[in-house]
Amino acid sequence: MLIFLSDVLYWKDINHPIIEKLYHNLNAFDDYPVENFHSLIRRNITTKITAPDTLRRYGITIDYEKNDNQFIRTLISEKS
Repeated sequence: MLIFLSDVLYWKDINHPIIEKLYHNLNAFDDYPVENFHSLIRRNITTKITAPDTLRRYGITIDYEKNDNQFIRTLISEKS
């Protein structure tokens, strides 16, 4: 977050065009989804998972199961 704030201050100092976009879309910048997902992984992980590839697959599975419900399936059309 500190690096991002440093970037924002720099962009403001040099009058970079991204500042206007940032100010108008500030609500889109939120760390909550990432932090929430990390919490899901920490809460469900076991000490048996030590390899990075295994952790990656486990994270993908958690994400899939989190979104795999009837409500979501009715909103997402199947790919042709």
